[in-house]
Amino acid sequence: MYQQRSGRPRDGGRRGPRQWGGGREYRGDSGTVPALTGLVEFVAYGLVRNVDDVQVRELVRSQAVVYELRVADEDKGRVIGKDGRIAQAIRTVMRAAAGESSRRVALDII
Repeated sequence: MYQQRSGRPRDGGRRGPRQWGGGREYRGDSGTVPALTGLVEFVAYGLVRNVDDVQVRELVRSQAVVYELRVADEDKGRVIGKDGRIAQAIRTVMRAAAGESSRRVALDII
């Protein structure tokens, strides 16, 4: 019989699309941009203490898709990080997830 030695599930701990925010897409005039709201929420939930105060809003502008991340005042430092390193890392992951779409992706932390 197979014995599981680590605490991870047998599938390697992979998460399904529903847990990551699901494959929703925005289809605009100039290509497609994946809806990154699920990704931004997932990252923010791991950083903040007040999960109920996390809100992500998607704003479509002429040149870019802007995501506004709202968190509680005491959690802003956790999301921004020292010298803005965590915020920059989130923006980098968002650009990578957007892929080769012709629209730019931006993150505003409010």
